[in-house]
Amino acid sequence: MTSKNLPRLLIRLLKKYEKKGTHTALVVALEDRTEVVLARDKSPVKKLQGLIKQGGVPVGFSRIRIDHEDGKAYVEMRLLPGCEDDENAKDFMQKFNESVDAKCLGWFDSQDPDTFRYFG
Repeated sequence: MTSKNLPRLLIRLLKKYEKKGTHTALVVALEDRTEVVLARDKSPVKKLQGLIKQGGVPVGFSRIRIDHEDGKAYVEMRLLPGCEDDENAKDFMQKFNESVDAKCLGWFDSQDPDTFRYFG
């Protein structure tokens, strides 16, 4: 696979994971910030290509999944192939997901307590 095809492949995977979850993002690390690409972005392939041109490195997927049976919200991650053994990538995604988890909890706290009984 060429690097030219990589953004299209990653967006196809993003859309696949979005169908299985509720909210899924492709996480891209840049030197001074973290960006996400969403399947619902106006042009996700172009957005990802632009981030890569800026030196961005796609690291993995972060997904917020709500289990309607137990009422819990889960923040899950999946590292991209080639990043599974990279301790920096693991640490980066863990910190990103902790940040997302904290923001999610704030959002869920504002919702109807009967819908979201447990936030964690």
